[in-house]
Amino acid sequence: KPRQIAMHIAYSVGNHSKSAIAREYSRNHATVIHSLKTVADWMAVDDKFRGVVENLSKMCLDKAKEERKLNMEKMKCLVKN
Repeated sequence: KPRQIAMHIAYSVGNHSKSAIAREYSRNHATVIHSLKTVADWMAVDDKFRGVVENLSKMCLDKAKEERKLNMEKMKCLVKN
């Protein structure tokens, strides 16, 4: 389950291609497609599971936004100096 959830988040939140995700996990794109379908099916029938995946997705989005903000601040400092 954890790898399937990670693949789901990488695809839906991270905007990574199925092929890129497959390479990262040393799998093929069919495995990623299967994981996406499996997680979607679980989310459709299990509210608690859906909540967990949604919370993890939000955490990933928040972290990415925070890192982008920090990178922008670093770039501003470079321009000022």
